[in-house]
Amino acid sequence: MQKSIIIFVLFLIFGISPVFAAVNISVGSYPSSAIIGQEFTVSITANDLSSDISYYLKGRIGTGTDLNKAETNNSNNSPPDDWLSDTDSWSKFPIITSGETSTWSGTLKLRAKNNATVGQNILRIRLKKTSSDTTYNSEDYSLNLEAAPTATPTLSPTATITPTPRPNDTPTPTPSNTPKPQSSPTNKPSATPLKVSPTITQKLTPTPEDKDEIKGIVLGESVSTPSSVPEIKNSLYLSLMLFLIGGGLIFISIAIFIAYKQRDLRKNLLKPPKP
Repeated sequence: MQKSIIIFVLFLIFGISPVFAAVNISVGSYPSSAIIGQEFTVSITANDLSSDISYYLKGRIGTGTDLNKAETNNSNNSPPDDWLSDTDSWSKFPIITSGETSTWSGTLKLRAKNNATVGQNILRIRLKKTSSDTTYNSEDYSLNLEAAPTATPTLSPTATITPTPRPNDTPTPTPSNTPKPQSSPTNKPSATPLKVSPTITQKLTPTPEDKDEIKGIVLGESVSTPSSVPEIKNSLYLSLMLFLIGGGLIFISIAIFIAYKQRDLRKNLLKPPKP
């Protein structure tokens, strides 16, 4: 009796309970090694999906359990959200739809972050339903990461650009400059300088007394030579100028005095007589 009850319970559990098939995610082709920071493409096939259900899709790279060194490309997003890290919101990642066949196949662009570990890493693909928090993972694939090459500046010689003539180009002759005849300079008549006749100074004929003065005999005084004649003339001119200036000042003083007197006389004539 007890054995029959146990068999009945087992039949209810295993016979009536629905069987759920697990989602199968596989990677078809991908490079065995990749350079850090450079993108690469992964071919993916997902089977046993729910019919007509949408899923988010991402790639994961890292070592051990630290699989957050991958960046997934979504070309539908504007920069900088076109490359998404593992910690970005699921709503920014690419979306796939299973369709009626419950199968999806396509490609995904990935790249390793600049802080990824050089050497052997794990590559894993993850799906998540857009309507729930249920996630599905592929098996782990081996991916070798290489460091990005360091660019070394190379000094190259500066190329000298030589213009190459085109076949149809005909060199245009350059007209040579014809030297202009140089006109011979016209000799201008030179001005004939006027001859200035020197002033003739009349020589004084010395008298016998003058001869004695020239000899220095007259009263023991110094002899007057002809060179003292201009000095005498200058002294005469100076005396004449002083005389004229002095006479002019006297004349002006007298004129002013007379003018004042005439003004006083007019005032006295214009006054009314006293009663």
